[in-house]
Amino acid sequence: MTFVVELSTKAADQFRKLDKPVQEQILKRLRRLAEDPELAKPLSHGLKNNRSERIGKHRVVFAIVGNKLAVAKIEHRDTVYG
Repeated sequence: MTFVVELSTKAADQFRKLDKPVQEQILKRLRRLAEDPELAKPLSHGLKNNRSERIGKHRVVFAIVGNKLAVAKIEHRDTVYG
């Protein structure tokens, strides 16, 4: 089953601000996660129902909602959980 990737407004804004090569890396990884989202790391505590994928110096935080990957944010790994 292939999942549909859906970016929140915040994630879309964050994505647009990234350099083109970083955007391409993220798109490539999101395509792979759409095929198998279980590859991403499950999160705990306040982000319990979310998953995270490290892509270079960035992290993509998303939840699996039905047949969608709901991307909440795309941030530098130093600030993503703060």
